[in-house]
Amino acid sequence: MPIPGPMGGEEDGEEGSTGTELSTSGFSPPSGFLAPGAHAPPTTPSEPPPVPKPRAPPQGAEQPVVTVPLAGGVQLSADDIARAQKLCKWAGSALQYEDTPNAVDNLQKCLRLLTTGKE
Repeated sequence: MPIPGPMGGEEDGEEGSTGTELSTSGFSPPSGFLAPGAHAPPTTPSEPPPVPKPRAPPQGAEQPVVTVPLAGGVQLSADDIARAQKLCKWAGSALQYEDTPNAVDNLQKCLRLLTTGKE
């Protein structure tokens, strides 16, 4: 059965050593040296932050109404405002393709919706 250790009865560091072996004896890290990861704070908190609970709208609640400050006193719903934004977006897209008639049509629809409340 083989015996672990240096071959031929040689001890580490004695004659016969080739000098290519690396030795860590006598090594001391520079002052202020920390092991990798020792200086970093933990990446996850011990407790997750509380998640706010969404409030349910009251029963029978309708879409919020936004009053547009125009001389006509037009009131627009959130859906009307979203539709007007889409019409403006489509007008901008039409202009990117140099489709001026379509851009003008979408802008006129948007203005009509914003001033009368109807498309």
